[in-house]
Amino acid sequence: MVATVDVVLPLMVLALLAFYAVFFIVRTPWVGLAVIVLLLPFNGLITQLYPSFGDFYGPLKDALLALTVLAAGLHGRLRSVPRLVQGLVLLYLAVGLLAVIRTPVLEQGLYGWRNDFYPLLLLIAAPAVLTPRAARTIANLAVGVAQIAAVVTLTTWRQGVEWMYTVNILPVGASETFPFQYFLTGSQAPRGFSPYNSPNEAGLAYAIVVAVICTTPGWSTRKRLLLAALPVAATLSTQSRSAILGLLVLGLALMANQARLNSKGVAPIVLPLVGAAMAVAAAVVIGAESTAQDLSFGGHADSLTAAPGLIQENPFGAGAGRVGPRALLYEESPVLVESFFLVLALEASLLALVVYLLINWRVVKASLAARSTAAFMAPAALAASLVSQLVLPTLQDAPVSMLLWIVVAIGLHHAGVRPDLEPPQVRSDHVGRQLRGSRGTARS
Repeated sequence: MVATVDVVLPLMVLALLAFYAVFFIVRTPWVGLAVIVLLLPFNGLITQLYPSFGDFYGPLKDALLALTVLAAGLHGRLRSVPRLVQGLVLLYLAVGLLAVIRTPVLEQGLYGWRNDFYPLLLLIAAPAVLTPRAARTIANLAVGVAQIAAVVTLTTWRQGVEWMYTVNILPVGASETFPFQYFLTGSQAPRGFSPYNSPNEAGLAYAIVVAVICTTPGWSTRKRLLLAALPVAATLSTQSRSAILGLLVLGLALMANQARLNSKGVAPIVLPLVGAAMAVAAAVVIGAESTAQDLSFGGHADSLTAAPGLIQENPFGAGAGRVGPRALLYEESPVLVESFFLVLALEASLLALVVYLLINWRVVKASLAARSTAAFMAPAALAASLVSQLVLPTLQDAPVSMLLWIVVAIGLHHAGVRPDLEPPQVRSDHVGRQLRGSRGTARS
C-alpha cells in the first residue's frame, strides 16, 4: 500500500502540473514559444548525461509546439497569418506526409516528418501568437540562453577529450564507429559542441543568435558587440567552417541591407559586390579544404556530385526518415547526403524542395518590403544558415531548426505581415481602464 502511494502521488502531482501548464499556455500562447527557446540549447547535453530523460525531452518540445498551434486556433488568431504563408507551409507538411506513406516503416516515416517538416509549423503558430512585447521577450531569451550555452561550450572545449568521456561519447564499443565528427582531420583535440549534440549544430545555433543580436531593435552598437562576443567565440571553438562562413554571409547580408535602406541607388551596385564576395569566400574555404585533403570536404563534394543521380533513381522520393544521418537509427545503409536541401529532395521529391524554397522566398520578400533593420531579422537568420543548409543536414536537429523558425517568425512579426494584436484579456482590461477613467471624469 505504501509503495502504491509512493508511485501514485508523484504521478498525480505531475498530472496536475501538466494540466496547469496546458491551461496557462492555451491562455497565454507565446509562453509555449518562450519555454521552447529555453529548452532548445540543452537538448543534447541532457540526452547525453541522462538518456532516459532524453526520451521525454524531445516530445516535450513537440507537444509545446502543438499546444501553441492549438491555442492560436482557439483564440482565432490563425486568420492573422498571411494566407500565402499558411498555404505554402500546409502544402509543405502535406508533401511530407505523402513521403511518410511511402516509408515502409511507419515509425521511421513519422520520425523523419517530425525532424524535417514539423518545425515549419512555427511559421504559422509563432506569428499568430506574438505581440510586440512577446517578440521582444523571446528574442531576449534566445540571446540570454545563448550566453549561458556559449559559456558551457567554451568551458567544456577547454577540457578536451576528458569532457567526451564525461558525456559518454567516449569510449566507443568494439562494434561502434569512432565519432570522427568531433575532430578535425589530423587533430587530436575535439571541437567545441556542448551543450548541443555536435559541433556543426552548435556553430549554426550561435550564428542564428548573432543574427538576432544584430537586428533586434533599440540596442546600441556597444550592446550588440558585447552580446555577440561569447556566441562568436563559441562558434570559433566549434571549428565549424559552415557556421563560420555563415557568419561571413550574415555580415555581408547586413551590409547590403544597410546600403539598401540608406539609398536605393546604391543597392544595384552593392548587391552584386556582396554576391561576388560570398562566391570568393566560398572558393577560398573550399580551396583550403581540398588542398588539405580534408575528409569532410570530400564527403561534401561526393554528396553534391552524387545527388542528381540519386534524385533520378527516386523521382518521387525514397520516403520520410530514410535519408540523412538520422536514418541510421532505422537502417544500416541509408542514403547519406550532406545537404538539407538534398535531404528534402531525396525523401519527399523535388516538389518538397521547391515548396521549401518558395517559403523562404516569401519570408525574404515580406521582410525586405518592410525596409527596417528589425524586419531583416528573418533574412539575416536565413543568411546565417544558408551555407549549413547547403552542405550539411543540420536542420534535421530540432534545437537548430526550431530556433531558426522562431527567429524567422519574429522577423515576420517585425515586418508587419500581420497586425500587432494584443491578447484578448489585455485588450479588455485596457478598455475597462478607459471606461473607469471616463466615468471618473464625468463625475468630476
